[in-house]
Amino acid sequence: GSRPAIDFGYHWGLLPIMLAQVWFALFGATVHANEAIMVVCALMVAIGEGLDGQVNDNKFGHATNMSLLQRALGPLAAPLLTLIGVGYEAFHTFFPGHTQDNYVDFYHTLNPTRRGPFFALFDGQHPVNWLWDTPGDLLGNALGQISGLIFSPGIAAQVNRAAFLIPGPNYAGKPESAWTKVASPGAAWPW
Repeated sequence: GSRPAIDFGYHWGLLPIMLAQVWFALFGATVHANEAIMVVCALMVAIGEGLDGQVNDNKFGHATNMSLLQRALGPLAAPLLTLIGVGYEAFHTFFPGHTQDNYVDFYHTLNPTRRGPFFALFDGQHPVNWLWDTPGDLLGNALGQISGLIFSPGIAAQVNRAAFLIPGPNYAGKPESAWTKVASPGAAWPW
């Protein structure tokens, strides 16, 4: 058989082999475990390269999550996933959903702790931010669906990095209170 690092190369030496051994020992050698490690690695590489997901309000996260869902559920689920993405954005027109770097469960969506001028509308954001954030989120979802349908997990992780190019409100390094003010536009070159 082929020999690692001799017949084929690794960008980080033998580290991927060790990581795979540990990961699959913990979570089992399943397709879902493989998909999950691809998402974790894609996020870790992006963070390691200094790409902050909040630079455009997490379009990369939208693409990565939708890609994983699309691949797991298959092509027949594409219309349903599109509808769910649109429904999510429509629902959060009236409820604040999550805050920066902090997901909120359904109960806290209906009973938000964050109060401010827009606490129950526009996903808790300033309306101007919401107006250009929501189409960007939907575009990130579409990118993820396409990559999940067409590409292998490794290639999809690279394709999803294009979501950093989608403009969105720049909340990187800013306090949660920035959501209620007009944010500067943000995007980043991901490669």
